[in-house]
Amino acid sequence: MIGCLPPFLLLLIGGVIGALVGGKYGAAWGGGVGLILGLALMVALVGLLRNARHR
Repeated sequence: MIGCLPPFLLLLIGGVIGALVGGKYGAAWGGGVGLILGLALMVALVGLLRNARHR
């Protein structure tokens, strides 16, 4: 369950920061970058948890 939170949180944070910096288009780019980073973090976290389980 914890692995599902980073994409959504980083999507929201990226969208807000992008909106503050670049307006409407900045919000879209910030949200997209936040979503990609969140997905990468989710995959990394799942991989770490799988490795820890096998040890």
